[in-house]
Amino acid sequence: MPRKQFLVPATLLAVVAWTAPAAGQAACRPADATSASLIQTLQQTDADRTMRDSLHLALVAPSQIVLVTSSTICRKANQAYQSYVSGSGGSGLSGSVYVVQVGSANYAVLDPGYHYSDPRFWTVVVMDSRYTPLSSF
Repeated sequence: MPRKQFLVPATLLAVVAWTAPAAGQAACRPADATSASLIQTLQQTDADRTMRDSLHLALVAPSQIVLVTSSTICRKANQAYQSYVSGSGGSGLSGSVYVVQVGSANYAVLDPGYHYSDPRFWTVVVMDSRYTPLSSF
């Protein structure tokens, strides 16, 4: 399946300071301004059918777009994220990700340390429930 790439300025999600995780740190990033902005972005995308369809996101109620805190899910999502972006010319994978569950069908995954060519942009990878990347923005 060809990759669909949409660049979202980091400032749309939030501009926050972050540090790479220390050894042994959980794969899940905690709730903060960035996760809140990612959830808000996904809720807004949910209202735009064309965008939602192009990203392969399920139509769900805003209350079904939630931050994941399960280390098992975050580890699997992080592995899929790293596989998806490897070789794309970006840099800065931190190993700690935000994972937002969109209903029961999708995850949106963001490693805020990773940047593809321009540090003003982050890459969010949309995955299905089996951690298969479907699209990115």
